[in-house]
Amino acid sequence: MANRRQYPTKEPAVPKDVMDSFFENGGRTFHSGTRGWIPPVDIYETIGEVVIHAELPGVGEKDVNIEMSGNYITIQGRRMIKEGRVRYICMERSYGHFQRTLRLPVIVKKDEVHAEYHLGVLTIVVKKQNGQSPSYIRVEIE
Repeated sequence: MANRRQYPTKEPAVPKDVMDSFFENGGRTFHSGTRGWIPPVDIYETIGEVVIHAELPGVGEKDVNIEMSGNYITIQGRRMIKEGRVRYICMERSYGHFQRTLRLPVIVKKDEVHAEYHLGVLTIVVKKQNGQSPSYIRVEIE
């Protein structure tokens, strides 16, 4: 079997300006305000509770909504981009709406869910319970 050399006859599938931008930005891709972003979370369990830490730097406390349904918790909100007479030189943070729905590994006590927001980190503490989980809880940040 002979080896044949193939020469491309078409332009690359990805336009040159898109590829140049990708490599200029260190291979990072960015989310615009319409696409949203996904904040990172840590979840750990102790004997009596589940603790969730979500990184939300630049998000106002009033822009965060926390809801529970069964053993699922949803954290949603938005981080706004600075608009007006600005020209970004570098933009590595993501902006826009976000939403994370997390399945908790336990049943929780309805009246013992607490949330606090400090230095850009949202902390949610959920007390464990035996039996049935409540159908819906709206959690207020303290």
